[in-house]
Amino acid sequence: MITDGTFTPANVLRIDRARYGPICSDGVPGYRVELTTRSLVSAVLSKLRGLRGPVPDGKSGCSNIFVWVPASILRHVLPRMIQQYEAKKTMVRGCLSDNSQLQC
Repeated sequence: MITDGTFTPANVLRIDRARYGPICSDGVPGYRVELTTRSLVSAVLSKLRGLRGPVPDGKSGCSNIFVWVPASILRHVLPRMIQQYEAKKTMVRGCLSDNSQLQC
């Protein structure tokens, strides 16, 4: 069993884009976020080491994945990341509508 706290908000690398839920007809707003799997892989490997001895070195299996997270949950856990994402999105919109993209 992986212990609580193994996967934390620190695993969320960035918000990729805002979008509605996996089923577009459900209308639930959310965000597609990029996560690192490093801590999960590390926890699994440490449990395997305990069960079967050392795990061979080599490719760790760590990679980044994209998942959809409801906006209500992400706002509760990472409000600052959402503020930064929204500010960046607003800045880009302003630059694109200004016809002087060199200022951005």
